[in-house]
Amino acid sequence: QDEEPSAIEERTALQVRELIRALARAQKAKKMYPANNPVLARIVSEFQDSIMSLLDELDELSLSVEAAELKYGQCSVYKNESKRDSLAYRLHRDGITQISFVNGLTPPEMNSFLDVLARATEPQGAEEDLVTILWEQEFSHIRYAYLAIEDLQEGLLDGIDPADMEEGDEEMRSVSWPQGEITSYNLVVDPVDSGEEG
Repeated sequence: QDEEPSAIEERTALQVRELIRALARAQKAKKMYPANNPVLARIVSEFQDSIMSLLDELDELSLSVEAAELKYGQCSVYKNESKRDSLAYRLHRDGITQISFVNGLTPPEMNSFLDVLARATEPQGAEEDLVTILWEQEFSHIRYAYLAIEDLQEGLLDGIDPADMEEGDEEMRSVSWPQGEITSYNLVVDPVDSGEEG
């Protein structure tokens, strides 16, 4: 007998929670240990094994981003109310509404992603724009959706949390840096993988 979709989602969410714990450990280890430290290598390897195993099953893992929480479907897989060290808060603050990992993700991409998170959560990285940092990496198997700054400010000025906006209200943006030219897309794409031929 087939499982109900909600039961399947909840079962997968348990695996995703473990993955996010491994991600948080690896991100913190990146800040604590030098690059050649064997403890760091072990923790990063555990995260890489965990995400690659999960992507073999799912093909794509998409997480929605809220102010203090990451969700897989309707299931909460990460919650941290602290603005100082919450991964969810750091992503949400810069307007990121979704982040996805796609099967084919490579160890160098995962390592670079951890470096980005470690950099963004350092005190000196607090003022850096996370969307820009992600864009600079040109990830092939990590995608992200985000609100343009003017939309984010408009939502906050109106007392609306961007995470509570209806799906149809959110536009995907592709930013051409450094000119700051903004193009709207109806599909969830990132600035690198916009489907345009070079």
